[in-house]
Parts: sequence; C-alpha cells; structure tokens
Amino acid sequence: MLAVSDPREIWVFEIVPAGPLWTPASGKPGAVWAAQRVPDDEVAVCPNESRIGEIDLSKPDFFMASAHAESFAVESGLYDPKSGKPFSWKRAYSPAEGSAVSTEGRRSRMWRFFDLVAPSKKFRAETPNMDFPFSVKPDAKLSARDVMALTRDKSAGTVYDPVRGLRGGPFKNPNYFRGTRLISVPNVEYTTLTQCRSWLPDPIGGIVWVALGAQDTSCYIPFYGGVTDIPKSFSTGDHFVLDRGSARWAFDYVDFHTQVAYNAAIEDVKTAQKTWEDGALDRVAEIDKLAEDLYKRSPKEAVKYITGYSLNNATNVVNAWWKLGDDLWVKYNHLGLYDAGKRRSGRIPTANPEWWNKAVRAFDVLAEPDKR
Repeated sequence: MLAVSDPREIWVFEIVPAGPLWTPASGKPGAVWAAQRVPDDEVAVCPNESRIGEIDLSKPDFFMASAHAESFAVESGLYDPKSGKPFSWKRAYSPAEGSAVSTEGRRSRMWRFFDLVAPSKKFRAETPNMDFPFSVKPDAKLSARDVMALTRDKSAGTVYDPVRGLRGGPFKNPNYFRGTRLISVPNVEYTTLTQCRSWLPDPIGGIVWVALGAQDTSCYIPFYGGVTDIPKSFSTGDHFVLDRGSARWAFDYVDFHTQVAYNAAIEDVKTAQKTWEDGALDRVAEIDKLAEDLYKRSPKEAVKYITGYSLNNATNVVNAWWKLGDDLWVKYNHLGLYDAGKRRSGRIPTANPEWWNKAVRAFDVLAEPDKR
C-alpha cells in the first residue's frame, strides 16, 4: 500500500502479487492493483490494512485498477460473482475480520483515527474494521499541527488507554503495556508529514516534516521540497553504537531518559516540542513569502535560501535534543528531582503514588507462597 500525492490529489494505491506459482513465462501479469483517490474535503487512513472497497471504474477521477482486478479474483476463487454481492477489492484480496473490541484493542487504530477526526459521527469501536469507510469528512479542517498530534495519540481516556489502572506503572508510562496497538507506538524509526501546497512553486510548495524515533518524544523538523542538501547527522546512524554525530541518536537519547519518569519528563519534552515545532510552524508563512519573492527573481537563490533555512533549523533542533537528553538525565537522576540552577534536590511529585504502593502490597499478598 502506498499513498501517492501531488499538489492537487492524493491516491491510495494497493498492489497484490499474483501468487507463488506465478512465473514470467506464464505471460500473465505478476501483480494486480487498484487505486482510489481521497476526496478533496476528506481524510483517509492506512493502518496496515487494505482500505479500498468497491471499485467503480466508470469514475476514473476516483478509481483506477488493473484490467484483471476482478477477473483474477474470480479465477483465484476469491470472489464469486454469483453471490449477488458487489466486488470488493479488500474483501477479495485482503480480508481481515475483527474490530477494536473483538481484538481487545490490537486492531484499534482504524477506529481511533475515525473517532479522532470525526467524533460527531460517533464511530463505534465494535464496528468491524472492514466496514469502516474509505475516507471521511473531518469535523474540522486538519492543520499540520493537528496531524502531528494524531501521530502521537495513545488512546488516552478510552478503554484502550495504556495507563489505565496499573498498566502504566507508578509514572503512568504509556509504553509499558503492549496489549493494545495504538497509533503511536514506542519502536518507531521515523515519521514523515508531507505538505503539498499547489499555490507555490514546487521547490517551496512541498514541505516534509521529519520526526526521528518515537513521535511522543521526538520533534518534527521541516525540510522544503527543493533543498539540495541535508545535515550530515541525518546521513548516519547505527542502532548498536551511540553516536553524537547521528541525529537519530539525539532523539533516542531523549526518549530513553523520558521513559524513567515518564509523566514528569514528558512535560519537559512537550515544552521543547512547543518551542521548536511551534516556532517552525509559525515561521512557515514568513519563509514561504521570502522564498517566493526570491524565486521570482532567481529560482537558484530561492533554493539556496530554503536549503540554508532547513539545514540551520534541523541542526539547531538536534543540538537542542542532545541538551534536553542531558538535562533530563540530571533532573530525574536517581528518580529524584534535581534543580541544577538552585543546586537542590527533592522528590518528584508524581513519584511512588499511594495507589501504586497499595497495589504492590496487595500483589505481594496474592503472590505470597503457601507456607504450609
């Protein structure tokens, strides 16, 4: 599944192989595919599940497919036209039964997305994932900031809240409990948010916001589409070797130190995110205008300008995250609360809540071995 976009359209493109018995010598296509366009005023999600349903090829502005999309399904025994049911791409090629409720939250991301973007429609967690619409008109237009928040969602306040009860431990850490599958998971490599603005020249109209590592502790960094270079720190990284010359390690470094006292440390991270993400978001209009004016006189100078801005901002963010990681290490060392400025130490207000101590004592009683 791929999301394919240009400044004017977004399509979801799904491809299925012809099967293990296929060979080039057969003379038949080695794959079957379908694509559906997301309506201009709607949003769609692709949570590792097929999303294209019924295909209407009489509407080429919204649907495309390989010539044998339906016939191959019939030939393979995946669809029976005599059933009286219309052909559905996802039900033929990638049926996956279950809902957020029936899977106890392991397949809750579909429902959670629709619940977040269109709460007025009251989508139910019991709804089978196959029955959700391809797209939906959101209750309000979504900004880049809104989409960033979506990627960080951990189902707080729902039945799938990962810190409900004992799940999050004494520091309400949403990354401890792995019984549900959330939109935001802790083992993310990177996330990209792509903006395609048709009213600007292509090098300026495209922006890719990149967050390295887990979304909740990372920072979205903008790179204009026309940049001709990236910081050196973005071109290196090894999971097994800590490298202060690698950007990805700066964000993993902060993430690691946040996990120790999560509900306290995440507030420090949010403060840093507000500084750097909001700062970049608030400057977009200004950078766009300066770059567009430059582009009218010299496209080359405009590209040089947006490249310089993107690299300088990215370098500053990476440096800020290295410092943030160091600050978190000092501040929450020994599960205490250290104030470097006042050179004082104290107790984290959220540490060892009484409900946690009671739960531990209750568990100890239940787990006490029989002495008879």
